[in-house]
Parts: sequence; C-alpha cells; structure tokens
Amino acid sequence: MLGHHGKAVVRISIDTAGAVTLAEIADSSRSDLLDASALATARTARFTPALDGNGNPLPLTFLAPYEFYKSQSSEPGGGLVHYNCADFTLDTDWWESINPVVDGKREKTRLEIMLLGLRVIAASNDSLFPGDAESFRNVMDAHRRNWAKAREKCRANPDRLLVDYLNQRKAIERLSEMEAREAS
Repeated sequence: MLGHHGKAVVRISIDTAGAVTLAEIADSSRSDLLDASALATARTARFTPALDGNGNPLPLTFLAPYEFYKSQSSEPGGGLVHYNCADFTLDTDWWESINPVVDGKREKTRLEIMLLGLRVIAASNDSLFPGDAESFRNVMDAHRRNWAKAREKCRANPDRLLVDYLNQRKAIERLSEMEAREAS
C-alpha cells in the first residue's frame, strides 16, 4: 500500500535441530517495513540442517533473500501482466523518495531495468538494428521516453494496467506465459 518494494537479505543461523538461533539483516531492502517482515518470516522458519560426513546435523549460518515486488508473481499468468497503475505509481514514487538524483541520474528500479533489457533484446533481434553505440543510445532514449509516458498515463488512470501503456506488451505477455509454464 505504501509502494515499498525490494529485496532484504537475512543472515540466518540455525542449530542442529534446524531452529533459527539468529536472524539479522545482512543487506537491507531500504524499507524498515520490508526488513521487519523478512526478519519475522526468517525467525519463524524451520530448516533442515546440513549433515556432516557421518550423517550428524551441523549448525549453519547462511544468507536468505526475501523479495517483495508487486510486479512479480509465481502464479500462472501473474506478475507484470496484472500489475496495476495505482501500484506502479506508488512503487515509483516511493523509489524516487529514497533514491536521490546524483549527477542528474537516479538509480533505476528493478522493473525498469528488466523492461530496458526486454527493449534491448527486442532491438538486437531486429535486422535493422546495427548494434553500434548510437543505436544503443537510441534504444535507451526510447526506453526513457516510454517509461516517462507510462508513468504519466498511469498517474492519470490508476485503474488501468501498466502493460496497457508499455509498447512492449507482446514481449511482456510472452515472458509471463513462459514464467507460468516454468512454474507449473
């Protein structure tokens, strides 16, 4: 509801019975709410301990990632194809609030990086894309314009889906179908 998203990495120690003896944030999501949720989940988890060469359980410390992204889902057909503009606007506004502009640039969200990657892949498969630096800059510029336009349209139409405002709809739908097949 607040637009917070990201990945919290928790350092977890377990005893020989698999019970959690320590859970602490190793890499913050940059949201206190998400970090607290990851810690609460980790602290109540139960694990199967590793075994030594004789089959005896070992205490162990490891890192566990906990991801919180509304634009992703393991449900068939879920994820980005069902990501609504209201959530997209909340997510991008929150991201901008915690990522200041440095040297005229702001860190991209995971979603924006993924969409940029899709655009580059689509362009590289185009026989008219020579793959030189100038062509790549054109792809980047087109991505920035499309991202900004999608944000404007989503802000004005929060009940719509983000995919309605991206010119990568077919690629996103194919990606979602592939993910759904892999999940089943």
